[in-house]
Amino acid sequence: MISKTHRHKRKIITFTVMLSLVLAAFIVQRDTRLSSTSDLNTQQEDLSLYLADLDLQHHHLLRAVTQYVNRSGLISKLQLNEQLNDYKNSLINLDTHLTSARNSIQRLDSVEATAPTDQTESAHTIHQRLITAIETLLHNGDPTLQYSEVLIDWIKPGDFTGLSEIGTSLYALGDDITNLQLAAIDYIAYIDGVRAALGRSLQRQLMTSYFVIGTVLLVLLALLLMYLRNRHQSAIGLQQMNINLQKEIEASSRLATELEFQATHDALSGLLNRRGFCDELNHILDTRKTSHGLCFIDLDLFKIVNDTAGHSAGDELIRQIATALTDAVEYSGASVARFGGDEFLILIPDCTDAEFRQCITHASAALSPYAFSYNEKSFSITGSFGAIHFPADEHTEQSLFAVVDTACYVAKNSGGGRVHYCSDDNSVVEIQQNVNWIARINDALQNDKFCLYFQPIVNTPSQSGSESSHGPYLAHSWEVLLRMLDDDGSVILPGAFLATAERYSLATDIDRWVVTNTLQWLHANSAVLDEIKLININLSGKTIGDESFLQHIEHLVSSLSIPPGAICFEITETAAVGDGALEFLLHLKDLGFMLALDDFGSGFSSFGYLEKLPVDYIKLDGRFVRDIDSNATHKEFVRAINAVGKVMNKLTVAEFLENAESLEVLRELGVDFVQGYHVARPEPLPDYSQQQLGLRDAA
Repeated sequence: MISKTHRHKRKIITFTVMLSLVLAAFIVQRDTRLSSTSDLNTQQEDLSLYLADLDLQHHHLLRAVTQYVNRSGLISKLQLNEQLNDYKNSLINLDTHLTSARNSIQRLDSVEATAPTDQTESAHTIHQRLITAIETLLHNGDPTLQYSEVLIDWIKPGDFTGLSEIGTSLYALGDDITNLQLAAIDYIAYIDGVRAALGRSLQRQLMTSYFVIGTVLLVLLALLLMYLRNRHQSAIGLQQMNINLQKEIEASSRLATELEFQATHDALSGLLNRRGFCDELNHILDTRKTSHGLCFIDLDLFKIVNDTAGHSAGDELIRQIATALTDAVEYSGASVARFGGDEFLILIPDCTDAEFRQCITHASAALSPYAFSYNEKSFSITGSFGAIHFPADEHTEQSLFAVVDTACYVAKNSGGGRVHYCSDDNSVVEIQQNVNWIARINDALQNDKFCLYFQPIVNTPSQSGSESSHGPYLAHSWEVLLRMLDDDGSVILPGAFLATAERYSLATDIDRWVVTNTLQWLHANSAVLDEIKLININLSGKTIGDESFLQHIEHLVSSLSIPPGAICFEITETAAVGDGALEFLLHLKDLGFMLALDDFGSGFSSFGYLEKLPVDYIKLDGRFVRDIDSNATHKEFVRAINAVGKVMNKLTVAEFLENAESLEVLRELGVDFVQGYHVARPEPLPDYSQQQLGLRDAA
């Protein structure tokens, strides 16, 4: 009996030990799984903190460049470069996070296999999106910052064009940072889901183990105290674990909410930013096919506040204006956004025209004027409002922004401090025409609906009648001229669309198309250089100072093996005296290109400034040439310019030559070259053999 009891005791003890070993293995497995998810969570928290710091450096650099360009005196070029170097050094650390992300997929897959979640996306998909976002930021970061470094070296105080270039470059990089932040949010949310699923799985397993242990302990009364003690200790550990897990979940939730808010809201004013506003506008356009109202607001005197009271005053003014506008339209359910700088937007969904106008009247009244004081300095602030009430199915985001921007421009040009509704007068027709031209220009750029013409520039005959007694004029160069092709194949002259292209920053894209296609044509028709010396290409004022455009030209000339000396770039007088123009022209000159100053006399340059410009040709404004045979004033003006040009060793070209009498006057004055309908009308650039080259007789 004793032996049998001992055998039963040994069996019970053996069973208890085995059960204890199983429980211990379960606990070890539980701790391992939780440790894996904790490591992954810690890794992503480190990445989130790093991205928050990188985003802060991104905004500090943008603000530093703005302060420098606005001549605030608060920052120097050296400090700008130091800020940029800090940014670049921080970006290098992203390699570490990329390595960690790549190494974590195996752990993530194993945890997912153990405790799968209800999410539709797999661990691999979410993980790969995070890696792709990191790689995109790494791929774009260094070139963008190097490009920004070049722009910062060139930028000067007051150079708002350079500021726009840097801003465009860094905003794109900022989008990459934001995309990575959003990917990190999805990754953290997925890990949280895995932890929750793992916790539920472990809880079920734990309860099963407790049930089995409880059954055994009912039999093993002698081990009751030990069981109760172990149970109590396990319960305390689980409670602490649940507390810690809850804290981590709450922290992750707060971080996700904060990152989402930062991605769609302006840090200074707390309003929606450009991205958040565009998301909301597109959502309304897609889902609510009623009529809505949109208003663009530009503060009239913001620059004066910045210049006289400093950028801290400007920041405070932005905050106050944001509050004033929000309070004024809050009753209508409107969305208010800061679009950048001193620009604001108001979107009122599902409203009538009368309701929209009433709401904008309230907003305008809040700034009519707005009394702003800062450090004992007082300012009276007004705003220019451009507004449109529109059906959702008749507009896109791009067309709406173009309309309200132009309407605001009308309000500002009318004196500021007022509202211009684009339906009030005929300006809506002009605005819509601008919107249509924007679409047509973009379509022409994308689908090759531009074409190239040429008009010859010829040597001025040495004696009267030489062009008729000795055959055709002697061509010196060809000026390339741009035309647009309509849908029916008709030709549209540049006067119809170039002004719109200049206003809406499309001129540089057009210049890029013209230069690319002209040089490709010259490469295919290189024999033309046996007959003429130069190909003249016009550049718009918006292109002058564009560093990327210079790089594009260098690449084209090198890849097509075209001699730079065969290209003459024509720049208007007003563009040549702009900020950064002299450095741009000197760079072109250093590369070996010829330069011509176009429309000289139409602007306000002095002969003294002309001496500083590295141009080879002076092209006289055609309005002085067209009637030079009958207008003595214009004749003397041309005589003076020609004489000064000769002293400066610059060649002169007379444009818009329309009759033989004017040609005789220009010959007497000693003008070097002439161009106009009297010589030849513009024709499409030919594609023919060398035997067909040569200028036709004048008509």
